[in-house]
Amino acid sequence: MKILVVDDNEDARLLQETILAGQGYTIECAENGVEALKIAARFRPDMIISDIFMPEMDGFDLCHAVKNDKRLRTIAFVFYTAAYTDAKAEALGMELGASRFIVKPMDTEEFLVEIEKVLKEYKEGKLPVPEHPKLGDEELDSKHDKIQLEKLKERVKELEREKKELEESEE
Repeated sequence: MKILVVDDNEDARLLQETILAGQGYTIECAENGVEALKIAARFRPDMIISDIFMPEMDGFDLCHAVKNDKRLRTIAFVFYTAAYTDAKAEALGMELGASRFIVKPMDTEEFLVEIEKVLKEYKEGKLPVPEHPKLGDEELDSKHDKIQLEKLKERVKELEREKKELEESEE
């Protein structure tokens, strides 16, 4: 079975590549969605495991592009993310056609069990494959923007808290 790992973090890509290759999977890697689409067209993976937060084309846009491409839409798609971990992000990912939404970090054995479950469903033809996109570009953009705005607000609060702590420690 062939798996395409998509993550802008080189260490994360290498770790996933090592774990999955050690299980006998053929692995290709990409550092963003644009690169992943080119590789997917050539490599024809059985599964794509993608981070969400990446430059150029993030995981949500990648999943949307894959599930709207007649040549690629049957590929199993798994989100594996540390940045977008809330229920809204998961709901959007699943609405886009993902097979699983996994939050990093996950124990290696548990991760492999989830991957094997998805690949089994893929082999048996049990993964839902959308005939038509569930979300149009505008609806995706709207939901995506809301999730990014919430993430940005969280980060601003976190930075304000850190600033306050730093000021207090300096006093």
